[in-house]
Amino acid sequence: MSSSKSPSGPDTPSDPSLPPTYDSLYEPSASHLPHPDSKQPVPRPSTTLGSLRTLIAANRSSTTSPAFQRRRALLAAMSRTTTAFVATYSTTTALSARLSFVSPHLAPSSSELLAVVPADEFAQTERLGTDQCWADEAAARALATDLGKELEAGLGDFDTMRRETGVAMGVQAEEQTWRCENRFGVYETSTGWAVVVRLRIDM
Repeated sequence: MSSSKSPSGPDTPSDPSLPPTYDSLYEPSASHLPHPDSKQPVPRPSTTLGSLRTLIAANRSSTTSPAFQRRRALLAAMSRTTTAFVATYSTTTALSARLSFVSPHLAPSSSELLAVVPADEFAQTERLGTDQCWADEAAARALATDLGKELEAGLGDFDTMRRETGVAMGVQAEEQTWRCENRFGVYETSTGWAVVVRLRIDM
């Protein structure tokens, strides 16, 4: 299932290479506040209205950065692929389905290893336009969380869908190992993190 907390991936606006974002203008620590009975004056906010223009500019630039735009485009493409996958799955007799977004360097002939695949599962593999998530667990988990939010915005809340329709859906990062043939004809394994969408119909 998707998580409500979204960890920061390398391509999110929290990337150190991007302008910072701010949740609030002033969040004083309780330890710095004077005792109610003391005569000590209340400290002034560290952020004044004079710097408001700078904060707004930083937030705007973070959401218009090339890295952020690339991530939005990637999520939109993954959401469209998942929607088409759900539509195709609805025409099958399989009880469960799995859509895996994997590294682009995995050849179409690569075979997944160490995966227990149910006989009645409808499976599809799509290659992402980036290799970053394959090698970075935190990036893969962040992308899975964001994709879950995108899908819930378009398809509906996962918990409500399962309760009302009997269709369980979830998005998570999963470690996968693939056997790949290199250019010398030698098979080698490649282990990394994939973003996996799972569907199951409760009969």
